[in-house]
Amino acid sequence: MGILVILNARGISQQPALQYSEGLLNLTVVAKNGDIIGGLKSENFSIVDGKEVHAISFIAPQDEPSTIGILIDKSGSVDTKNFFPAVARAISVFLKSDARTNEYFLMSFNTSQDLVLDFTRDKNRVHDSLQSLAKTEPKGNTAFYSALNSGFEKIVFSSNRKRALVVVTDALDNSSDITYSRLKERMKKSCVPVYFVSTLAKDSFSSMLGSAAISYMQDIMSTCGGSAVYLKQNDDLDRAMLQLGREIQNQYLIGFRLNTDQSETGKVGWRPIEVKVTLPKDSKIAGKPYVRVPRGYYFEKKDA
Repeated sequence: MGILVILNARGISQQPALQYSEGLLNLTVVAKNGDIIGGLKSENFSIVDGKEVHAISFIAPQDEPSTIGILIDKSGSVDTKNFFPAVARAISVFLKSDARTNEYFLMSFNTSQDLVLDFTRDKNRVHDSLQSLAKTEPKGNTAFYSALNSGFEKIVFSSNRKRALVVVTDALDNSSDITYSRLKERMKKSCVPVYFVSTLAKDSFSSMLGSAAISYMQDIMSTCGGSAVYLKQNDDLDRAMLQLGREIQNQYLIGFRLNTDQSETGKVGWRPIEVKVTLPKDSKIAGKPYVRVPRGYYFEKKDA
């Protein structure tokens, strides 16, 4: 009896009667001018693990629903005028822009994490929960690493294959009960793209804490895929959420096959990977596209 080893945000799962191992990648393709590129087919992608090119087994339909976890920083460091009402409005715009029957959950965090809304496909419930959150007074320290870790732990129970975390934060961690190195191990084992809406004040960019926050966000996006929008003012929130919404809507989910001998010998752990894109010959898109994709995947051997 064979084992199917699925490597994606859900971690490792097993199903009988299949004779190969399969990896899953969530990614987006971006043109040189910043536009998101949709409509590509399997022949436009190649997946390289070291010197080996993996066969692509499928590309999911781009209108396939996603599970989107929304994490909102409610600590005192993001206390700007009318911030939460602006966040609630922007996320409502984000929800309306996506016609798919997505699944959502909503968390807020400061020193601790609060599951404001569990998995739901009802956008009205998300909207109502956001309105309640908009009345919250920002306060307390920032357990950013712990909150992101909770987001990864939660999203593995989603019912969709396409997944993303949207995090509204300044990433100025000062209260987490886990280290960044522990968070990074979690990211590697249950990795989904992370999209940041950064509330970091412009005058903090050059500070030691601000530079560290930006560095951590960049490393998270590099490890898991995703992107970031850095706000200049609250009025930019609508634009930021629509921009991230377009990326998530045009996300590719690609399955690729691992050689049986690799699965059985069990090259366990983090394995670097590279995804290359070749545009169709009749494409009018100028320049070489950029792929936002996890820089690797985690392989773990499971006994039959």
